[in-house]
Amino acid sequence: MIIELTPELKYVLELRHSKVRDGYEHDRIKAVFLHAKGWTIIMIAQALLVHESAISHQLNDFIN
Repeated sequence: MIIELTPELKYVLELRHSKVRDGYEHDRIKAVFLHAKGWTIIMIAQALLVHESAISHQLNDFIN
């Protein structure tokens, strides 16, 4: 699963990240950005202090 972010989508996600107060959604946006930069699910999970399955679910939610 590869996520490619257009400049427009990056802007929308950054704006959403700055406005939303839900920690789950913050982590999901961070996971998407990091995955688009080439980070593995394991690396993202370690950085965000969550389980790898949580990152997989967050990325799948974003794609869907």
